[in-house]
Amino acid sequence: DEGILDSITRRLLRQRLNIEERRCHTGDILGAAEVFVASSSWEVRPVRRIEDYEFDDAPGPVTREALTVIWREIEAHTELDLAPHFAQAGSPEFVLAAWRDRHSDTG
Repeated sequence: DEGILDSITRRLLRQRLNIEERRCHTGDILGAAEVFVASSSWEVRPVRRIEDYEFDDAPGPVTREALTVIWREIEAHTELDLAPHFAQAGSPEFVLAAWRDRHSDTG
């Protein structure tokens, strides 16, 4: 936990997924199949590039699973139906667009 801020998103993912969280160096990360960043403000954000190295398949299956966990939690506590957006998982903008559509002033 050294140097990592606590967040609801991070806690939820640690509870629901088999993820590894540890201090590492750039070389360690570049050896990973996929990488994502989790935070309360960005939820889950796939890492597509670090320096000159690109993760071609971002978001990968673990990142998509993390997004699904977070979005299901959002659905459980709101009136949002995020299912149509799961196929396009990997972009929190889709969640924001769903929320805006649901809460836009139509009058």
